[in-house]
Amino acid sequence: MELATCSEISATAYMIETQPHRKCIAEDNSVANWGSERKTYFPLYINNKRVMVCVDQGSDLNLIQKTLFEKLFPLRTQEIKINKDLGVVKTFSNHPVKILGSFSCQIKVNRYGPPFITILTIIEDLKYGIPNLLFGNRGLQDGWALLAFTGCKDDPHPELIFKNPKEQQVTVSY
Repeated sequence: MELATCSEISATAYMIETQPHRKCIAEDNSVANWGSERKTYFPLYINNKRVMVCVDQGSDLNLIQKTLFEKLFPLRTQEIKINKDLGVVKTFSNHPVKILGSFSCQIKVNRYGPPFITILTIIEDLKYGIPNLLFGNRGLQDGWALLAFTGCKDDPHPELIFKNPKEQQVTVSY
């Protein structure tokens, strides 16, 4: 929890406006189109419930909004410290988001697969349309994840593999 109270820790949560479609010129003068509005989502199983999460490599933490936390863990609401000052995380646009608590939990990348443990940081609810769970670098590190983009250079697609506790490829939406 000590990391979560540092205002310098990155916890990019969302984009206020989507960026226009852009083109990138490669060294061989070929053009690759890309849009920063594309996000990588994949399913996780938390407390035996399937949850679509958004991968956020710009965030050091795994951020779960209060409402989703209460749905997944109705008996653990004491983890939320409403009146205690646990600090804030800042979005990429420097918007402060209040931290309400944190806890360790088991995560599965498929329903019957083996779990690994990571820490989820509970935050206040954000605007509608913002992903309820951002899976940051903490979760990727704890799951020994490999995230790469493969396929055609003009339209690459993400590939996500977790190696803890055993290798498991995950189906992603992009």
